[in-house]
Amino acid sequence: MHYRDSGASLPRLQGDEAVRYRLRHDVVSSIPTDVWYEADDYLPLRHDTDPLTIASTAFRFCTGEPRSYAVYVLECAYSRQHRNVAATQLGAYRPGWKDEVDSARRLIYVGRAKNLLKRLHQHLNEPGDVGANFTAVFPPVRILDVSWYPSKFTADRAERFTAELLRERFPDDYISQPG
Repeated sequence: MHYRDSGASLPRLQGDEAVRYRLRHDVVSSIPTDVWYEADDYLPLRHDTDPLTIASTAFRFCTGEPRSYAVYVLECAYSRQHRNVAATQLGAYRPGWKDEVDSARRLIYVGRAKNLLKRLHQHLNEPGDVGANFTAVFPPVRILDVSWYPSKFTADRAERFTAELLRERFPDDYISQPG
């Protein structure tokens, strides 16, 4: 694959370099800088989490490419009651979240899924059960990005790199990632 940046040809990139380049220029650069409650857009997931709303919200990220693994970026709502919610929903408080979450400008969750719609449904409607612990405490309010990969191996790397690159670009945000 040949990449172009500002009209200048770049050398052929392979392996992790190619994945990081794509993520930096196609994914991370497309993440909005505003916080969800400052956004002018209507946020359907904030008000309705039925399967049709999830599907229609995620549809704009479906490219039609024959790739089967999604890496998704969700923005989550902060709750001042997160310690209580974590204790009741999860049975324990996650001390690693304490200072970082309380001082973060916004909360972002990066995940990977084979079936994107099913996984989003789990995050939104089955928190603490099969949804992630983080989204059980801080519910997702908008999908910031979804990118697609042909293999689980590539998607796992892309998930990790996406979280790392988002931490670099948004140092005031809390970026959560499973694993």
